[in-house]
Parts: sequence; C-alpha cells; structure tokens
Amino acid sequence: MKRRLGKLVVFLLLGAIINVAVAWGILAATAWFHFIDYPEQQMGAWPPDRPEWEVELLSYAGHASLVSDDYVNGYTDYQLYRPIRAWLPSWALCRSETPAVVNPPHSGALVEHATGWPLLALHSRYRWTIGTNPRWMDRVDLIGPGIVVSTSRQYRVAGLPFVLPLRPIWLGFAINTIFYAALLWLLTLGPFTARRMIRRKRGRCLKCGYDLRGADHEACPECGVSLPQPPALPGEPTGNR
Repeated sequence: MKRRLGKLVVFLLLGAIINVAVAWGILAATAWFHFIDYPEQQMGAWPPDRPEWEVELLSYAGHASLVSDDYVNGYTDYQLYRPIRAWLPSWALCRSETPAVVNPPHSGALVEHATGWPLLALHSRYRWTIGTNPRWMDRVDLIGPGIVVSTSRQYRVAGLPFVLPLRPIWLGFAINTIFYAALLWLLTLGPFTARRMIRRKRGRCLKCGYDLRGADHEACPECGVSLPQPPALPGEPTGNR
C-alpha cells in the first residue's frame, strides 16, 4: 500500500512539473517563434453597474490575455461591449481592485496573462507601462509572483511583454496535473500492467511468463518467484495447497 501511495505521489509530482513546463513552453513558442493565431476577442466594462475598468479578453490556443484599463480613459463605443459576467475569469484582479489602487493614471494597463493546456493553469499579473524611449523598452511591475523574461518588442506574447506566470489557477492546475500524471503512467507503467493482466488471465507467471497450468506451484519453476496461494478452505491444512 505504501509503495503504491509513493508511486502516486511521484507521478503527481512529475505531472505538476510537466504541467508547468507545458504552460511555459506555450508562451516561449509564441514569443520566440511567433506562433500565434487570430484571437477570440471580447470586451466589456466592469463592474457593469458603475464601470471602473474597460476590460479586453484575448483568447488564443493555450493562453489568454486579460487587459484592463481605466474606464475613463478607455473607449466609449458601447457596441463593442458584450455581457461580461459570462466570460470574465474568476481570477481576474479587476473584480476586486479599482484603477486608483492598481492602475494609477497614465501608467498603462493592468495585464493578466494565463496559460496552460488542456486548461489554463498558471497566470501572472503586472502593470504594463508602454515605453517611449528609442529602444522601445516597456516597463513591467509585477503584482505577485512571476518572472519577467523580456520587455523588448522583439519577443512578445500576443503583443504583450514576455512574463512567465507562477500563480496557479487551482482548478485548471489540478486537472492538468492529474491529466499529465495519468498520461505518464500509461506511457511508463501501462504496458507492464497490461502484460501482467494478460499473463494472469492465461495462467502464467507474472514475472517471466512461464506456463503454470496443470499443477499447483508455490513458486515459479522457471524464475523462482513466490506465487500467491488461494486461501485455505475451512478445516483444511494450509500446507496442502
């Protein structure tokens, strides 16, 4: 039991590592090789009753960008807005903060970038100040955990600075970790488990495949491994089986 529990912990740990590696790899491929597709774009104002934020959600394959700006400085074309409650992520910082606290005037936008596959699993938060110097370098002020890789316009993730996220989106992170742990188990231990099941069904030794049918064995005559014995019947001596 302890051995099985230990294997489970190891596979879940490896699944979590693969989960992070895939999430970061998606962003790296987008930034370095310009792998990008046309995003699904949604815009809205938050809160709907007294808008403080103008919010834009750009959804790509494997990652999404949520850009929030001061509503006063934003667009006023209400035809661009859609009902926001259905698509604003639960982890969006604009749900709990106001521009006066998070996004002071003329400081750019509040950006939240999420990534992961098959579900979004990690996200980062930062204030983005668009650079005006000759090198076109932008400024990134992290809000919480994250790793700023590049603010250069040569390496962008969907037009935004390249930041590796470290903040988990717990539901997506857990599902992705279990998915990768199961996939890793199938690739490593799955074939051996299937072979053992076939040998057991055919009456062969689970270790070497020796045919054990036709006689009772306490150990495999070929490899010497001890064989599980059926439980003794009531009143029957245990040594007779």
